[in-house]
Amino acid sequence: MKKQRLYAAVILILVLISAVPKLFLAPRFADGLRHYLQRELAAEAVEVRLRSPWGFELLSGRIPGLEVVVKQAVIENLAVEEITIKGEEIRFDPRTLLKEKEFLYQGAKSLETELKVKEKALNEFFWEEVDPDKALRLTVQPQGVSLQGAINFFNMALELKMDGDLEIWQDTVLRFVPAGLTIKDASLPAFVLEMLNENYGIGLDLGVFPYPIVISDVNLLAGEMVVRIGVVE
Repeated sequence: MKKQRLYAAVILILVLISAVPKLFLAPRFADGLRHYLQRELAAEAVEVRLRSPWGFELLSGRIPGLEVVVKQAVIENLAVEEITIKGEEIRFDPRTLLKEKEFLYQGAKSLETELKVKEKALNEFFWEEVDPDKALRLTVQPQGVSLQGAINFFNMALELKMDGDLEIWQDTVLRFVPAGLTIKDASLPAFVLEMLNENYGIGLDLGVFPYPIVISDVNLLAGEMVVRIGVVE
């Protein structure tokens, strides 16, 4: 009977010892990562879920599974509605995260990021960066992106619509590339389109994350765009 109690006590102690890292370390690491992302992305809210069976993995600088949801963030003056990050076998510097609330990325088996940006936020970004007079308005539709409005071009008042696409440039940058220009139902020569593009072209660099990224896909919806991002190995 005494031996059975002893065995039970030993088992209980071992279970408690094995549970301590997961119960105490996982919340600390999650909190450190949450603070880091909230600061770097100027986010209103960040939810971090770490999947670590034992907790010891975190001390060695390894996150077996990660899910992050960021709400109302800011990237390069662009308001981002939501950012989701999912990854497996992420390697990092644990000491720096715990002590300095800084995330030093060292590699991952997989790491995917998705950004959701509303049309309203894109317009605010466009007006601030390119068109402070708010002469043009940007519209996002599944078939593409367009700029429409009235501008002064060589002392001529022009009502125009410039259709185009979002192009991935140098892995991390999204650029608006005009594909067609219409003024009062009349098409203009290509050189005019190029001149307008120089004045009203816009680019957004998303390379602000603590890991090297490559934009993999841009999905245009009605009034919204979804950008999918992978990690550079």
